[in-house]
Amino acid sequence: MFWKRKPNDFNLFTYESDTRRETYRFHPPEDEAATFILGEREYVIIDIGSGGLSFKSTDFAEGAGGPITLKLPGHYNGITAVLEIRGVCKSNICHCAFIEIADDDVEKIHLYLLKKQKEFARSRN
Repeated sequence: MFWKRKPNDFNLFTYESDTRRETYRFHPPEDEAATFILGEREYVIIDIGSGGLSFKSTDFAEGAGGPITLKLPGHYNGITAVLEIRGVCKSNICHCAFIEIADDDVEKIHLYLLKKQKEFARSRN
């Protein structure tokens, strides 16, 4: 991905918290919410990257998780993975890693991120 960050681009493509992942992350806008299903409940994704995601919840502790189904806007619905919560910060943000995910599904996440980067870059011009 060949995208240069401008000083005011920070809020769209990252999320401030106590725990930082090493992969690129995207913060989906509220009008294009990305969600996932864990158990019987659907959660809104705060940020997502190819290595994991974060979401807000008081229902989980570090080490929890399980199989999920991602619903990303566009043609990226039905991505399945196994999620593990690696940490929960004081503001109840659960920071998670995909511990099982197919290579094809990782590629779908990459394509989603690239599409969003392009849309954002076009809107800035």
